[in-house]
Amino acid sequence: MNRSAARHGPPVLAFAALLLLAGCHHAGPSDVLRPSNKFVLDLVGRYDAGRTKADSAAVAPLLAPGFQLITAQGASLGRDSLLVRVAAGGDQGTRSDVTVKLFDRVTLVESYWSGGGPAGSPPDDQRCTMVWVLRDPGWQVVLDQCTAVPRPAS
Repeated sequence: MNRSAARHGPPVLAFAALLLLAGCHHAGPSDVLRPSNKFVLDLVGRYDAGRTKADSAAVAPLLAPGFQLITAQGASLGRDSLLVRVAAGGDQGTRSDVTVKLFDRVTLVESYWSGGGPAGSPPDDQRCTMVWVLRDPGWQVVLDQCTAVPRPAS
């Protein structure tokens, strides 16, 4: 053990760990490091609510710096472009049939998005895949990719 670690000991290290965990978006340490399906569904719900209610302030902290949205029409929007789109009126639609696949620091979310993009755009059904990663500020989405597909018959 080096002299610095011996001098500061476990209480200082425990305090440093608590400070690190305190900065993680109001989630408990187990949710941040090993998220439950419910935790991930809450993140997706916050992302969707911000997009459909034109609340770019709610969406911004959920988007990773290199975020990309690939629309069902093939357009590619970066983080800043999506925030402008959200602030201008958001997207119209709802997400359903959500499946969460948990990995260590990456989570995949598969779903259907029904309704389309900004107001005035034609409604459609889309199959979407989102990639969420655990980053320094907490979980953030790095990719939301959608493809227009007819919803399968139930």
